[in-house]
Amino acid sequence: MNARLLRRIVRVSRRLALRFIHSKMDMFRPTFSAGAPDGALFTLLPCRVAPDDSEAKNIIELARLYFNHRFDLLGSGWVHVRYGMTCGGVEGHQYAMAERDSGLESRINKANLAEAKRIAKLIDQDYIPIDWQLDFKSGYRWSEKTGCRYIAFGKLPGVDIKVPWELARMQHLPQLALAHSLKHDPEKFPERAICIKEYRNQILDFIANNPPRYGVNWACTMDVAIRVANWLAAHDLFKASGATFDEAFETIFIRSVYEHGQHIIRNLEWHEEF
Repeated sequence: MNARLLRRIVRVSRRLALRFIHSKMDMFRPTFSAGAPDGALFTLLPCRVAPDDSEAKNIIELARLYFNHRFDLLGSGWVHVRYGMTCGGVEGHQYAMAERDSGLESRINKANLAEAKRIAKLIDQDYIPIDWQLDFKSGYRWSEKTGCRYIAFGKLPGVDIKVPWELARMQHLPQLALAHSLKHDPEKFPERAICIKEYRNQILDFIANNPPRYGVNWACTMDVAIRVANWLAAHDLFKASGATFDEAFETIFIRSVYEHGQHIIRNLEWHEEF
């Protein structure tokens, strides 16, 4: 056995052992961080960025769809994603697993429940939650109580884990921020302020219902990275167009950005040539 192969075996074995130990420890302790580094987020957009007037109509129409939690992902068509929805199925395969919103107590593991409930209290009362664990095409649903390293996929016909992954990338949030930045007649888009509320509520909804390292949306490091990049891009766009956020939201947001970064560093995808 050559030295290179031996080093690889040791490295992989160590990584798997640490993951196993940490996943077991996660069952008995909160996975939310105790805190994040002090200070404000670094901003990459120092000035306002506004789309061209010719794009305003399309951006406003998209924003209104996102207000109502309607998403068109991976060929789904515009679907209202929510708890308890009936899904159409894929090629004759339909799963009736969408559950009604019965509260965090039934979804979040015990160690993370108190913090999840604290975060959820900051969400506006008229906000309708999104089911982040649902493949809203087939109807199959993963569990928030399953550690991300134990998420199973690729074995059931018609089920596509990329559907919740795609939604949880939150690539629609920068579009909401662009809608907020539009220069337009207020009569054409009186809901401009809703862009800020929806951005804030969706992020709090996600954080409360997706504790770090739990559920389908922490299973792929690339998607974790894409999500936090979209969060930060939208945050910059909102700030550049004059939006402000309350301190409670900013504190939770910055901590979650930090948690995303920690997760990425600890779960880098690896290839022997790169």
